[in-house]
Amino acid sequence: MSIKHMPSGLFPHFDSGLERRPFHPLAGESVCIGCRLDDVLPDAKVSMKWKVDGVEMPIVQGSCTGHNDQGQRYFSFTIQTPSHCSTVVYSFLIENNNDIDISPSFRFETLKIIELDKPSVVSENENGVCVLYKMDTRKYVLNININKSIHVFFENHLTDKVNQFSTFNEKEYILNNDYTAHLKTPFRLVIKKDGIDIVDYEPKFKLWVDKHDNTYQIETNLMMAASAFYGFGEKFDSVNQKGKSPLSYVVEQYSNQQEKTYFPIPFFFTDYQIGFLQHGTWKTQFFLHDCTERMGNVRIFSRCPKQGLLFSGELLMGRPSEIIDDYTSKTGSPTLPPKWAFGPWVSSNGWNTQEEALEQVEKMNSLAIPATVMVLEAWSDEETFYIWNDAKYTPKEDGSAFSYKDFTFSPEGKWPNPKKFVDILHENNMELILWQIPVIKYEAAPHGKQLDLDTEYAIENELCILNEDNSPYRITEMWFGNSLMPDFTNEETFNWWFDKRKYLVTELGVAGFKTDGGEFLFDERAYLSDGRRIEEAHNDYPVLYGMAYHRFMKQTMGDKKGVTFSRAGYTGAQQYPIHWAGDQVSNFSELKAQLLAGLSLGLSGVPFWGFDIGGFAGDFPSTELYLRSTAFAAFAPIMQFHSEPRYGQYYMTQRNHWNNDRSPWNMAIANKDDSIISIYRQYANLRMNMLPYLWREAEYCAETSRPMMAHLIYDYSSRQEVLDIEDEYMLGRDILVAPIIEEGSKGREVWLPPGKWYDFWDGNQYDGNTKQYVSCNYNRIPVFVRAESIIPMNLNHALWMGDESVEAAISNCCSKYERLCFFVYEGKNMDFRDDMGTEIKINIADKQCIIDGKLSCDFTIVPMNGEEIDDYIVNNSRVNINKCKLQMFGIERSGYQILMKHNN
Repeated sequence: MSIKHMPSGLFPHFDSGLERRPFHPLAGESVCIGCRLDDVLPDAKVSMKWKVDGVEMPIVQGSCTGHNDQGQRYFSFTIQTPSHCSTVVYSFLIENNNDIDISPSFRFETLKIIELDKPSVVSENENGVCVLYKMDTRKYVLNININKSIHVFFENHLTDKVNQFSTFNEKEYILNNDYTAHLKTPFRLVIKKDGIDIVDYEPKFKLWVDKHDNTYQIETNLMMAASAFYGFGEKFDSVNQKGKSPLSYVVEQYSNQQEKTYFPIPFFFTDYQIGFLQHGTWKTQFFLHDCTERMGNVRIFSRCPKQGLLFSGELLMGRPSEIIDDYTSKTGSPTLPPKWAFGPWVSSNGWNTQEEALEQVEKMNSLAIPATVMVLEAWSDEETFYIWNDAKYTPKEDGSAFSYKDFTFSPEGKWPNPKKFVDILHENNMELILWQIPVIKYEAAPHGKQLDLDTEYAIENELCILNEDNSPYRITEMWFGNSLMPDFTNEETFNWWFDKRKYLVTELGVAGFKTDGGEFLFDERAYLSDGRRIEEAHNDYPVLYGMAYHRFMKQTMGDKKGVTFSRAGYTGAQQYPIHWAGDQVSNFSELKAQLLAGLSLGLSGVPFWGFDIGGFAGDFPSTELYLRSTAFAAFAPIMQFHSEPRYGQYYMTQRNHWNNDRSPWNMAIANKDDSIISIYRQYANLRMNMLPYLWREAEYCAETSRPMMAHLIYDYSSRQEVLDIEDEYMLGRDILVAPIIEEGSKGREVWLPPGKWYDFWDGNQYDGNTKQYVSCNYNRIPVFVRAESIIPMNLNHALWMGDESVEAAISNCCSKYERLCFFVYEGKNMDFRDDMGTEIKINIADKQCIIDGKLSCDFTIVPMNGEEIDDYIVNNSRVNINKCKLQMFGIERSGYQILMKHNN
């Protein structure tokens, strides 16, 4: 018999029937408590007994509110709490076939709100100002430290600091040439930029406290200049969050995410060049509704520790680039993924055998469609997630790790030779990424012995997250329900978990892991080895999960050699790339949401991101949706197709074609449209053509925290036009992309920022600060190149690029070029380096090209404005050049080839 009750509920965006509402009630509020009866007779009765401050209250009979598909019944109980703060303890009683069972006890404190409006004492100190608030016997201290940024932290019960206060006088602080901070009386903090108020902070706090002076929630307000709010993590509903209430709480939402997100971050900035970062990992919500034309009231409502530091935040100043860089300097710099990660990726949940996975490689080769990464989800035994499916082995009872030689593989099995399989991928210039999930799986059906041994070992050695009674925490409901979760703050867990996966990397050559999940920590009373309860660690767990795999790969492969591919994240996750947008169904509204998500996450300090081409689930995407999505992906940080299980993620779709892969060859069959193959081939080959540019820009983004796909506010923050544009971005510093995301559209209007721009496809020139209508068939996407730029590209041996034909195809090899070219769009100079030994400076002026540095290969200069460059000097020596012709998107161009032999 089982009574299931989860006081905190599951995710905040739906009612699970298991929660207590409100979770932290005020004294005098009614409280509704829900539970479910599992494995009991249909006529079983349930009641609830409860106490207030140790005094028994009348037993409450449960009211049945419904049942689920398994016939398990839900009950609710409503109680009225006393008008004073009190302790409530309750438990459930079940009468089942003359037996009475009692559940474990649950408890909560009823709270009251105290408001701190006026400081008792304000004094200046060496760092800024210190403010004392008093409420009855309670004492709270607010410190505002003023430096390049302004750090605000609020603490309680710091009685040792009460006597350290001195006289306060109004004061001005010069933060930099543009910003000043002013401490005024009555006490408030005003920040000015160029003499104009952009922050007016009069520190007032609401605290939700219990009778023991513990604090549970805190609220404060900031007046900030804002016409737009950017950041908050991966937002699917809008890039500009003005008028919304972004919640910083990691959730899992299958498709149609809207305001919900796998990857929230309590960081934002406004178009008035002021930003805010809330420190810590507590659940926080920002209310951005009370905004006038210029100044807006930002209400911050946050869970907090019961004692000590209740609130910590930081005001950041500067242009968007400076604020984002400041944010990552405080939370961790982005890590550069390996070069191969920027080629095309192929993936499907349906590839569950070696034969089918290799069929994809054969298709790629026969159709001249390049890829550099294969992601396998259905590779493992679906129990341990580190043993290949159908592998034969002797179970290990002592918790020790396997090596590859411990396994035997049947020729008739699903994976007859994993080592040979990975070798074939490497021979085809592809890297392998394997799917993972942070669970020790609960499996009721018949299963292998190793899973039971792993479960026993993890429980015995306390390697998983624990409940407050030290029993192992099990996922309450939903995906992988009842499974254990590894505690990555425990060093013993780290060693045990990754010793079992080490052979995959060191013996087979696996290059990364798709680190899925990590959102399912529900019971706020459970705790980690580092002492934090889940109420504080819920948001941080996906980061700990990604960090653990990142550390493992760094230890086994070396720095920046492998990748994680994660769905969820929080503050600091930019250190552990790459991330993807999670699960969307195949429709145009979801395509638009993917674009918004990538742009908002980039403005939150996470440069490297991708999504599933054509959508992950549901009905097959139309040819239009698939190719518009492919075009967008070709000009996104990561280009990948992927699809749900063959039987559907949550339901079986009605379709004539069983194989639901989103590969172009399968889509051509499903949609009866061979143009899908040729157009996808063009974009995949173009992706390989662009690899030198993508790699150069990725390096720059890792160094500077620039979004690899940057919303226009990043580079053009002084332009009012960009506030209303949520469907254009800069891919790197020099290429502007405007995806087509409206169904039935034959083109779209594009706003070109100030300056001169070149159409990427035909080379036509356009003046900036204008709107241009661009007509686009499926084989085109509006893309423009900034004048005065030089774009490195890799063309094929025939100097042919951007055509749907096989003749325009290029190798998927990342370790050498076929024909390295530099396309000059009136560019004057460029520094270029790669991972093959090239490190040069190019300077062009007055029809002369001066090249200094180390060359690793021949290369070609291509002037895109049609002007000839007559004179070439390489490392102080004038050289002869070979004139050549290129085919670029069906247009012939002239180029000038520089031979490596001229390198001194």
